[in-house]
Amino acid sequence: MLEPQFANSSSDGFDPTGQGPRGILIKVLGWLSILALSLVIAAASITGFYTKWNFYNDVPAISLSTMLDGNASRPFAYRRLIVDSVNAVDDITSAKMDEMADRALGMKSSYFAFPSAVVASHSKAMRFKLVYLLTYLAAIALLGAGYAFARSEGIEPIAAGAGASLFLLLFPLLQSTGGYFYDYSESAFFLLFLLLARKGWWQAMLVVALLATWNKESFFFFAVTAFPLLLERKSLRTSAVIVAACIIVAGLTYEVQRIRFAANLGSTAESHIADQFHYFMTGTFLVRAETTYGLRLPHPFSLPWIVAIGTAVAIGWRWVTVAMRRQLALAALINIPLFLLFCAAGEARNLSMLFPGLLVVIAAAFQTVALHSSTFRSAKAIS
Repeated sequence: MLEPQFANSSSDGFDPTGQGPRGILIKVLGWLSILALSLVIAAASITGFYTKWNFYNDVPAISLSTMLDGNASRPFAYRRLIVDSVNAVDDITSAKMDEMADRALGMKSSYFAFPSAVVASHSKAMRFKLVYLLTYLAAIALLGAGYAFARSEGIEPIAAGAGASLFLLLFPLLQSTGGYFYDYSESAFFLLFLLLARKGWWQAMLVVALLATWNKESFFFFAVTAFPLLLERKSLRTSAVIVAACIIVAGLTYEVQRIRFAANLGSTAESHIADQFHYFMTGTFLVRAETTYGLRLPHPFSLPWIVAIGTAVAIGWRWVTVAMRRQLALAALINIPLFLLFCAAGEARNLSMLFPGLLVVIAAAFQTVALHSSTFRSAKAIS
C-alpha cells in the first residue's frame, strides 16, 4: 500500500516520473508490485487467524455453522453482515453455479479442515469458503483503509504502508484468547469511518454506521470517537449532529438484530469483571504466550508487547495529530471500561476501538525511523 517513489533523474535518457511511456510503465509495474505484496500480506494475516481459531468448529454455540443456520448464541448471533451476505448468495444461486464457483475459487474443503457435516453439504461448504474469501477481502480493505488513514495523518507513503502492513500481520496476535472472522471487517469499518469523518463525508458515514453495526454491535459505541476528527472540517454543532445521527442509525440496526434473534440462547452481554480482576491481579499475563503463526509468541498483554508498544508511542507520538490524540483518548475512555466489564479476560481483540490509534502510532514510529535514516534523507534530497 505504498506509493511508488522515483528519483527525478533523466540521465539515462528517459523520465521515470511518469511523463514518458517508460516512466508510465515503471509506475504501473510499481503499483502492480505493491498490489501483489498487499495480497500476500493479507493472505498471511488471515492464514495466521484461521490456523489459530478457524471458525470455532468445535464450539457449536458460536461456530460458523450455527451462525449460518441462525442458531448461534447471543451476542454472537447479532454479527451478521458476512453471514447474511453468503446466505443471500446461496439463496439466489443454483447448485450448478455453486459448483462452477467452487472450481473457480480452487478452495478444497480438505485444506480448511471443515467439519464432516459441512463437507457433506455442498451448500454449507460453499458458504464456509465464501466467508473465508470475504474475510480475506476484509483484510485487504483493512490494509487499504489503514494506509489511507495514516496518510491522512500526514505520514509519508512508505511509513504509512509499513505501519498498515505490520498492523495487519500483528492482527492474529491481537486475536488472543479468541478470534473471529468478523474482526477484520470490524477494524476496516472503524478506519473507514474515521477517514470519512476527517473528510467530512457525513452521508457515507451513515452508510458505514449501518454496515459496521450489522457486522458487529461494538460500532454503536465507537461512532462517538469520530467527533474530534469531524471538528477538523465541521462546526461543533454540525459535528455533534452527524455523530448523533450515526449513533441513531447504529442503534436502530442493532435493535433489528436484537429483535430478530431474541429467542436465541445467551444474552446481549455477559459480565466478566471478576474474571478480569483475577486475570490482571495475578500478574501472570506479563509472561503469557500463545501459539500464532505456528510459533509460541508473547501474548499482547505480556511485558515484551508492553515495551514494544510503549517504545512505538515514545518514538512516533510527535507525528500524531491533536485530533487523533483526542480520538484515541476518547476511544480509550469508552473501550477500556467496556472491556473490563463485559469482555473475556485476556481477549485483546476486544480493545478494537484502540486499533486505529495503534496503527497510526506504528506508522508514526516508522516515520521517525525513516527520517533518521541516511537512505531516506538521500532519497528526499534527490526528489
